[in-house]
Formats: sequence, C-alpha cells, structure tokens
Amino acid sequence: MFATKQLATFNSVAGKSAGFVAGGAAGHLRTAGQVAGKAIGSAAVSTKDWVVSHPGETVGIVSCVAAAPLAIAAAPLALGAAGFSASGIAAGSAAAAAQASIGNVAAGSAFAILQSAGAGGAGLAVVNGVVGTAATAVAVGATTPSLVKAAREGKEGHSPGEETGGVICSEEGENTANGDELRKAKL
Repeated sequence: MFATKQLATFNSVAGKSAGFVAGGAAGHLRTAGQVAGKAIGSAAVSTKDWVVSHPGETVGIVSCVAAAPLAIAAAPLALGAAGFSASGIAAGSAAAAAQASIGNVAAGSAFAILQSAGAGGAGLAVVNGVVGTAATAVAVGATTPSLVKAAREGKEGHSPGEETGGVICSEEGENTANGDELRKAKL
C-alpha cells in the first residue's frame, strides 16, 4: 500500500514537471518559428528583387538546373533519329552508314554503346550520363560570366548608404541588412 501511494505521488509530480517543461519548449519553438519566418520572408523578398533585377542571370540559373533532365529526355529521340532503334540499326539511316564503314563492331566501342542505348540497354545509362553532364557543363559555362559580373556589381557598384532592392550598403560597399531595419536601428 505504501509503495502504491509513493508511486502515485511520483507520477503526479512527474506529470506536472513534464507539463511545465513541455510548455516552455513550445514557447521556445514558437519564438524560433517566428524568427525563422521573418528571415525566410526577408530572403524571399531579396531573392525576388535579385530575380527582377537580373532576368538574364535568372534564366541562366534555371537553364543550369534544367539542362541535364531535358538533354536526357531528348537523348532517346536523337538516338532514334540517327537510326539506333529498339529493334537494331534502322536501314538507310546514318547509323547504318556508319556501321557499313566500320564493318565488325567491337564490343564496348562508342558505336556498340550507342546501339545498346538505342535498344534501351545498359548503354543508355552511359549515354544519359554523358549527355546530362555535357548539357550542364555548357549551361554553367554560358551562365558563369554573367553571374560573376552581377556579383561584382553587387559588391562594387553601390555607394555607402545607397539602398539596393531593400538592402542598404555599408561603408565597405557590402549589402548589410534590410534598409528598414537599419533605419529603425539608427532611430
């Protein structure tokens, strides 16, 4: 009987303590969520402003992301157009002409890989890897110069105190904070 009473007392105290701790944790989580929400909102506004100010660079970034999937999707179409089909080399195609000039096709050669890819075999993974990598490399190579230029203009092209898309520049010319936040801090 004594042990049962002690257990009931312990459960009561533990339950109250757990409720207090859980309530405190919920308050901290709520505060963290509010702070994160403000930061995300500020980042979204800055991103929108950058996208509006740099439409060419934005298209370049999107093309870098989309290059590989689009190229991989187009690879089977290009293989089919060249004459590498699921049923083998299409008669009268560029692939047929190449095979006629090669003669016996060596296993593992580029032609054998393309033939496998056209038939949907293991060569398709190799072709997709090469095509996806090449397309991404071209997109990144074409986009990088304009991104570097935009980054330089962002650091060097603004005078101290100048507001740039909701961001105000410091004495060093770096974007430091939202202009409204700095104005409030100075008041």
